[in-house]
Amino acid sequence: MPSLAADLLSNPWLWAIVAVVGGAVIGATLAKVVRNFLMSPRRTRTFHQFANAAASLVLSLCVVVGTLVALAIVDRETLEQLPDSLVGFMPKVMVAGTILLLGNVAATLISTAVNESMLRATGQPRPEVASAVRVAILVLATIFALSQLGVDTSILMILTAGIVFAIALSFALLVGLGGHDLANEMSTGRYVRRIVGTGDRLSNGSLNGEVLAVHPVTIEVRNVDGTVTHIRHTTLLEQPLTVVKAEDPEAVGTQFVPELDHGPSDQ
Repeated sequence: MPSLAADLLSNPWLWAIVAVVGGAVIGATLAKVVRNFLMSPRRTRTFHQFANAAASLVLSLCVVVGTLVALAIVDRETLEQLPDSLVGFMPKVMVAGTILLLGNVAATLISTAVNESMLRATGQPRPEVASAVRVAILVLATIFALSQLGVDTSILMILTAGIVFAIALSFALLVGLGGHDLANEMSTGRYVRRIVGTGDRLSNGSLNGEVLAVHPVTIEVRNVDGTVTHIRHTTLLEQPLTVVKAEDPEAVGTQFVPELDHGPSDQ
C-alpha cells in the first residue's frame, strides 16, 4: 500500500490532472467574484452588459494557466519550445482576438437596438430575437477569427452559408407567426387614435396616466408615479376605458366599453 501511494504521488499525469482541475476551480471562483462585482446595483448598465464576458475571460485565463502548468509537469521540453512557436503565431492570435472583441461589442449594441425596436413595434420585448441576432454576430465573428488562424476556408464558407440560412428562416418564421397579431394591433390602433390623443388622461383598471404618444401598435402612457409604459392597443381595450380629453381636463370623461362582436363603442 505505501508503495502504491508513492507511485501515485510520483505519477506526473496525476499532478497534471490536479493542475488542470485546480485551474478550472480557481477560474470558476474568480469568475463568480468578477461577475458579482460587475453586476452590483452600484454599477452602471455598461458594466452589467460586460459582466458575463469578463467572467468568461477570467475563467479561460485560469484554465489556460492550469493547462500550461500541466504541460510543464508532463513534458517540460515542449513547454520550453512554446515561446519560439508563439513568436510567429502571436500576430494572428492578436488579430483574431481583436475580431472577437469587436464582434462582441457589435453584437451587444445591435442586439440591444433590435430589442428596443421590437419593443416599439410590438409593445413587448422580444429577447429571443435579440439573442438570435447576438449569437449570429458572434458566430460570424468567430468564423472570421478562425480564418485568421488558418482554418480551412471551405469549411468556414459552409458554416457562413448555414448561419445565413438559419437567420433567414428565423426571420421568416417570426414574420409568419407574428404577422396576424401585428395586423390585429394596427387595426385596433386605428380605432384608438379616434378616441385618444396626446395629452389625454386615461383610466383603465389599474392604469391611470397621461398619453404621451400613440404608436402603430402601442400607446405610450406616463403613469401617476412618473414611470412610462407601452401598452398594446388590444390590451388597452380589454376593460372599460375612461378618457378625459386634454382640451377639457375638468370634464368627467367619456367611457368606452369593449363589445364582443362589434368592437368598442361610446356609452
